[in-house]
Amino acid sequence: MRRIVVLTMAVMSAVAVGQTAKSSNSAPPVFTNKPGQADGSQMLAERGQKLLARAAKSPDGSASEVLNRYNGYYTMLVARVRSGLVEQHAEYEDFFFVLQGELTEVVGGKVGAVKEISPGELRANTMTGGTPNRLQLGEVMHIAAGVPHQTTVPPGKTVFYYVIKEAVKK
Repeated sequence: MRRIVVLTMAVMSAVAVGQTAKSSNSAPPVFTNKPGQADGSQMLAERGQKLLARAAKSPDGSASEVLNRYNGYYTMLVARVRSGLVEQHAEYEDFFFVLQGELTEVVGGKVGAVKEISPGELRANTMTGGTPNRLQLGEVMHIAAGVPHQTTVPPGKTVFYYVIKEAVKK
């Protein structure tokens, strides 16, 4: 877990200052701000606004961007203007970091009719009996591999969040 936290901070720095991290099989990349670079939080907010604009035009109300792929995990930014489908990942754990807005992540429960969209990636329209977890700015959530979950967004609200998807050790 410590590795993920350290990597998260490094990648968030890279996203914020517009640098691209290089893949590494061992230590996370190190980033530094150079004099004259734009404020990282401002750049991240601008990226969020662009993704939210794309999400508003998207049929499913979401937009995402993979930031980087590493050995065993990858990072991404996600924006939603409405609730998503139920998801279940056989091979990845999710770590959500809310950067703007709010969401409720419903975890567990019984999933309705399932469709496999790619190997190990399941989607469904409905889930019953899950546990709702409200997340706001700065809050973090871990979702274990194999656990069904659904991101819900309150009507009229939006959310922008950072995701680490870590492969399950085999």
